Amino acid sequence: MPLQCLLYSDNSAITRLTEELAAGEFDAIYLDSVRSIALLRALRARLPHARITVDFDDLMSRRMELLAANAWPIQLGHIQKLFPPFVRRKVQGSWSRRIARYEATALRSAEEEVCTLADAVVLVSPIEAELLRQRLPAGACEIHAVIPAQMNERKIIHITQPIRFVFVGSDGDGQNRQSIDFLLALWRGKRSNCELHFYGRQHRAYEPVRNVFWHGFVENIAQVYTDDSVLILPVFRAGGIKTKLLEAWGYARPALINPLALEGLSLDEYPLAIKESEWGEILADPTAYQSSCIRAAEIGLRFVVQNLSYDSYADKWIQIVLGKCGRTHQDSGRGGSNNFSNLAVE
Repeated sequence: MPLQCLLYSDNSAITRLTEELAAGEFDAIYLDSVRSIALLRALRARLPHARITVDFDDLMSRRMELLAANAWPIQLGHIQKLFPPFVRRKVQGSWSRRIARYEATALRSAEEEVCTLADAVVLVSPIEAELLRQRLPAGACEIHAVIPAQMNERKIIHITQPIRFVFVGSDGDGQNRQSIDFLLALWRGKRSNCELHFYGRQHRAYEPVRNVFWHGFVENIAQVYTDDSVLILPVFRAGGIKTKLLEAWGYARPALINPLALEGLSLDEYPLAIKESEWGEILADPTAYQSSCIRAAEIGLRFVVQNLSYDSYADKWIQIVLGKCGRTHQDSGRGGSNNFSNLAVE
């Protein structure tokens, strides 16, 4: 059993939930993540004919494999409060790689068992959905990929000069911390008048860097995506979908990203997907890339409008949970038929 699944395996709670669901005579049940495997086992034994959908979100075994392979520390997230400080330090320090290796193996087995017990499993990334399918025997459950919905907050693409770069995210997340450290090193070493603005709660103290500004948490994200803003997003860990990228596109903002940030989105024509080692030229003179910024914002906004509406997202989930998709695999993010005639470029 994966260690993180043990945290959700209380026998008394599982027995109570199973009996309540059985008494309610529900036709369809939704469970959150592979961590609910103990509850799934009990439900399937008690309710053999109920339709059960498990939302994996990301492929957790892959995440742990990457942590172990790269010796990245485990992040405990919201469950860290369950552990005394010395255990947290060990888990995120000297024990981290060993735990990640164990979890990768245990989670892989748990994911495959879930796919034999559930009727449908959902991930956010089409790539991770396909990786899971390839591991499963014939006759396993439906595997779906549903990219998160994103409201398009603007219809007009307007980019003003001088451009400022923005990053959104807290350093409490390991992926964000890695990106923040990379960007700070980049700004320390480059000779440019471009500004870099960080938004989100930060837990570390940072030394001042020229043209770097810290804003903390903001209630209204529209304050971030102003007409002179370009999201800058170096991604170093594969997996899932980068929702902050979708958010920027929904505000009609371009994003300077490395290719890994596009994983699962099938947008090979995106003009600002550039290796992070080659960002120096665009950061030195972003005005020379005005046309690329406009094109990037146009492609991103179109992707959000055509593929990620809340109505489409709701319809997909209703069909999956209620079983109206049959045994086919429905992947979002691969085109759309929505009318996009209301796009304007300034």
